[in-house]
Amino acid sequence: MSAIALPSRTWALDLAERQALIPMHLSTTYELAAWEQANFARAVAWLEQRPRRGSVLTSRFLRNLHKHMFGETWEHAGHYRRSKSPVGVPAWTVSTRVEDVIARTRDWIQMEAYPADEISIRFHHRMSQIRPFERGNGRATRLSADALMHELRQAPFTWGAISRLPAAELSERYAAAIRIADGDNISVLLEFARS
Repeated sequence: MSAIALPSRTWALDLAERQALIPMHLSTTYELAAWEQANFARAVAWLEQRPRRGSVLTSRFLRNLHKHMFGETWEHAGHYRRSKSPVGVPAWTVSTRVEDVIARTRDWIQMEAYPADEISIRFHHRMSQIRPFERGNGRATRLSADALMHELRQAPFTWGAISRLPAAELSERYAAAIRIADGDNISVLLEFARS
């Protein structure tokens, strides 16, 4: 499962970020990334210990996953975005859009419309377009796609880890793959997820 890369450069957190933080002692992007990395490890452990109690394809699961990932970092962890974002859908449509993607993904599984990898990548991409949370959308949607792969009895994605590229280049490649998928071509994102 994808980890959080520590930034190669560090700078001070802005006031809005600091006000939303639970740990008040964090002041730089490096400190924040290290703190989030520890939270991420706990979320992965929670997923691995989670007994099979229903599908991961529920809005409750998505919010719980986000809460486990960021609950010791951000005040808004586990809650859908309520503010306007330069990307993503309007905040007031987030809940409905999430439910739509979940329903569509269930249909793809039931109809065997695509192979498991493609179903999970399409799910991930659609969730990333929504940007349901204030922060951590990419990480939360990648980890939820890995959880879906586990539910489908498939190996989780590697999200570029096999390539051993520097974190900055991996981030650029991931962002480029998302932009290409926005044009209705998920092949590059699928290839990246398995690289």
